[in-house]
Amino acid sequence: MFIEYSGFEKKEYYIENLGYLGSYFSGLTSFFILFLTVLAVYFSNKTYKKEGLRVKQQRFEDHFFHLLQVHRENVKNIEINTITGKEIKGVKAILLMFRELMLILELINNKHTEEFNNIRRSIFSLKRQQVFFKEKLENKYLVEISFYCFFIGVGKRSNRTLKYYLESRFGDKLYVSNVVDFLSNNRIREKIRKKKDFPYKLFGGHQTRLGHYYRHLFHTIKMIDSYQEGEENDEIYKDYVRKLRIQLNTYEQALLIVNSLSVFGKGWEQYIWKYKLVKNLPKDFYDKEKELDLEKIIKDISFNYNAESNKYFEYEEQIIEKL
Repeated sequence: MFIEYSGFEKKEYYIENLGYLGSYFSGLTSFFILFLTVLAVYFSNKTYKKEGLRVKQQRFEDHFFHLLQVHRENVKNIEINTITGKEIKGVKAILLMFRELMLILELINNKHTEEFNNIRRSIFSLKRQQVFFKEKLENKYLVEISFYCFFIGVGKRSNRTLKYYLESRFGDKLYVSNVVDFLSNNRIREKIRKKKDFPYKLFGGHQTRLGHYYRHLFHTIKMIDSYQEGEENDEIYKDYVRKLRIQLNTYEQALLIVNSLSVFGKGWEQYIWKYKLVKNLPKDFYDKEKELDLEKIIKDISFNYNAESNKYFEYEEQIIEKL
């Protein structure tokens, strides 16, 4: 009996190739599943990061708008008690404080001019207790002296603090006791108050009113600055600072730049430059000759941070067409 094996051989060949094909598709399927798994992990991780950033952004915004509301409340709660017992609050109080700072600067400036620029009157003809200055100073230092007097003020306790800061900073340039004694003289204070039509006693200091205000404002801007994570987010967070900056009226910005000249405001320089915190001050708001050369101050700050002194103020971007 003859048995043919060719059919069995073909069948074995077919099964063998089918096995190879199955292994091929099995490997391909495993690779495809692995690829899909990797994609799933990638997009899942990307979604997780995106959600994490969204949550972080939401937390930041909630915190920012809370701080912004606190700032508004701080401004509303700034108050000055008048000699008649009434209260002046908010932006009106800030305006009066700015007027007082400018009044102190006027007194300091006049004394400086009298002692150094009046050739008809020798400094030796003045009584020693009337002399304020040991040598001539630049305007920005007269502004700084005025701010210490304005911010700390005079009084039983304030005199010691004011003398400490003036001695530490200007002890070699200034007769500190003469300055403090002059501002402490109640007869002089009342005479100036009436002449300049101030509703409250002058030179008492505003540290209790402005100290918390500046600390909170600084904390808010520092918080925004800390959230920056590279240049791609720079403009996003600058926009939040703009939202804060528009809350500052002209006199708040004017006080802020002067505060930055003192030891109390040294940390402000970087933010004043980076976020243009005083950009809305009008052209020639400060008298360059008698008060403060604002443009030079900003230029000096930009130099300190190795930055290009490009257009800073709002008025530099304005185009005024002649009729």
